[in-house]
Amino acid sequence: MKYFNNKNQTIINVALEVSTVGIGLAENKNGKNMTGLFRVNTELTKALLDFSDVNFYLSFFTYPHGTQWGKSYFENKGYKIDCFSRNSSLENFFYQSINKLENFPKKSSIMRIGSRIFKICKNDSMSKDIDIFHSLYYPIPEFIKTKKIKRFRTIHDLAPLVVPRFFKRSHRRSFLKSIQKISKNKDLFFAVSQNTKNDLRYHLNIPEKHIFVTPLAACPFKFKPVKDKFKISELLKYLNIPGNPYFLSIATLEPRKNLNYTVQAFKKFLQLSKSNSQAKLLLVGRKGWLIDKLINEIYTDPMLKDKVILTGFVKDWMLSPLISGAVGFLYPSLYEGFGLPVLEAMQCGVPVITSKVSSLPEVAGNSGILVDPLDIDEMINAMDKIFNDESLRKNLAKSGIERAKKFSWEKCARQIIAGYQTALN
Repeated sequence: MKYFNNKNQTIINVALEVSTVGIGLAENKNGKNMTGLFRVNTELTKALLDFSDVNFYLSFFTYPHGTQWGKSYFENKGYKIDCFSRNSSLENFFYQSINKLENFPKKSSIMRIGSRIFKICKNDSMSKDIDIFHSLYYPIPEFIKTKKIKRFRTIHDLAPLVVPRFFKRSHRRSFLKSIQKISKNKDLFFAVSQNTKNDLRYHLNIPEKHIFVTPLAACPFKFKPVKDKFKISELLKYLNIPGNPYFLSIATLEPRKNLNYTVQAFKKFLQLSKSNSQAKLLLVGRKGWLIDKLINEIYTDPMLKDKVILTGFVKDWMLSPLISGAVGFLYPSLYEGFGLPVLEAMQCGVPVITSKVSSLPEVAGNSGILVDPLDIDEMINAMDKIFNDESLRKNLAKSGIERAKKFSWEKCARQIIAGYQTALN
C-alpha cells in the first residue's frame, strides 16, 4: 500500500543504508530465521518504501557484497528498487562476478575482504543526488560526511557504554570507536525509545533537537494470537516439550537478559504450592557468553533439570504458537534500547512480566506487570499471580493486545519522514 503525506511537499531523495539486511541475507541465504536487527530493518525498510513522497535509494555501502541479495529480497516483495553507491564500476563488477560463481568456497569472506579494499580506494563521487543519508544501524560513512547533505543514524541502544560489564572488551572497543566518529553538531539521530534518547543526551551530550524518537513495532503477520490449541500442542511435541503449563522467555542467553534472576525466581515459585510445581520454564534463544555456569546449574539441580527447558534458537514460524501457549512471558532484562520481545508477546495476547528499568516501561505501559529486576520476591509474586489468577491473565492479555496496537511500522515510518522534513526545513 502506498502512503502520501502532503501533496504540496517537495519530494525528498534519501539514501537508506540497509547493509544489515544485505549481509544477513548473503550469509544466511534465505533470511527466514533471522533475529532482531534483521527483522526490524526489513520491516522498517518496507514501511518506508510504501511512502510515495520520498524517493528511497537503498545503500549497502558498509557491506557492498550484500547488495544483490538485499535488492532481490525487496524486489521479490514487490518493490521497485534503485540503489545508491559510490561510482565504482570495478567494485560493482567484482561483487557481481563473485556472486555468479556457484558453490564458490568462502564467497562471503572474500567479498568482505574486497569491500575493505575498495573502501581504502578514494572515490568520493556518488551515483545519485540525495538530500539525506540515513543509516539504519552502522556509522555514517566518512565520504558522506564531506557532502552537504543531512545525515541520520538510527540508534537502537548504547548498551556497551551504559552497561559495559555485559559486553566483551572487543565489543566495547568496537562500539566506542564507532561513536567517537559522531559529530554532535552535524549528525542527526532516530532513537528507538525515549530512554535511548535520554542516553544519547546524557552519555554523548547530543543536543535534544538533533534526536527524534521513533518507537519500533512487532510484525503483524509473524506475531499474532494462536487460538488453535492443537497447533500449539503439536509444536510442543515436535520440540519434545511436555504439555504442562509453561512460562516463556525469548532472549539470547547472556547476563544482560537477567536469566539467572529468572531461573532462581522460577525455582522458588515452584515451591509455593503443589499446583505451581507443575509449571515449566522455556528458555528460547541462542547461547551467548558468560552463561555456562547457569546452564550447568539447570542441568544438575534436581529441582530444575526437568523443569527448565533450553530449546535453543527456534524458527520464526514457531514463535507465535510458542508465545500464545504460554501462561506468561518473562522478560526482566537489566537494560534494553527498546524491548521488542515484550511487544511481540503482548501482540500475541500473552501476559507479560518485565522490568521497570530502561525502555521497558515505555513498551509495556500499564499492560504488563513491571518488577524490580534485582528483587526476586517481586518476580515470584508476579509469576504466582499470573499462574493462579485466570481473570488477571485474561485482563492482561486483552490489555496487551490493545497496547500493541499503539505501535506500527507505518507509524514508525511516518515519524522518520517527519524527522527528514524537519531537518530539511
